[in-house]
Amino acid sequence: MKIAKAKAHFATNSYNRDYHGWAIHQAEALRARRLVHLYLENLAEEVEDLARRVKHELQHRAEVLLTHLLKWQYQPEKKSSRWQVTIDEQRQRIADLLAENPSLALHFANILQQAYGYAIRQAGLELGLSKAQWQRRLPPICPWYPRREILNPDFFPDSHD
Repeated sequence: MKIAKAKAHFATNSYNRDYHGWAIHQAEALRARRLVHLYLENLAEEVEDLARRVKHELQHRAEVLLTHLLKWQYQPEKKSSRWQVTIDEQRQRIADLLAENPSLALHFANILQQAYGYAIRQAGLELGLSKAQWQRRLPPICPWYPRREILNPDFFPDSHD
C-alpha cells in the first residue's frame, strides 16, 4: 500500500518537476486502467501537444522543401545534387507523414501556405537578397499547386531570372 501511495504522490507532484517520470507513471496507470491515478487535464494537454508536434513537423518539412524549390528556380547557377537530395527527401518525408496522419491531408493547403511564408524569407536570405529584394523578386503566394507539383518527385521548377 505504501508503494501505491508513493506512486500517487509522485504523479501528483511530478508533472512540472519530472516530466519523464510523470509520463511513465501515467502510461502505467493507463495500461492498468487505474483511472484514479490519471491526471486527465495534463494527459489531454499532452495528447494535444503530440498532435501539434506532428503538424509542426509537417510544416517544417514543407518549409525546407519550398525553400529549396525557390532556390532551385531563382538561383539556377547554384543548383546542386545536395539540393535535389534535400527536395527528394522532404517530399518523401511529407508523403510519409500524410500517409501516417490522413487527417493532416485535409489541412495540407493551409499548412503549405504558412510554410511558404517562412520559406520565402529563408530563401531570400540564402539567395543573399535584402528583404526589399526578396519581397519584390519572390512570389508572395506559393506558385505551385500543392499536391500535383510540390510532392511530384519529377517536378522541379523552371529557372526564373
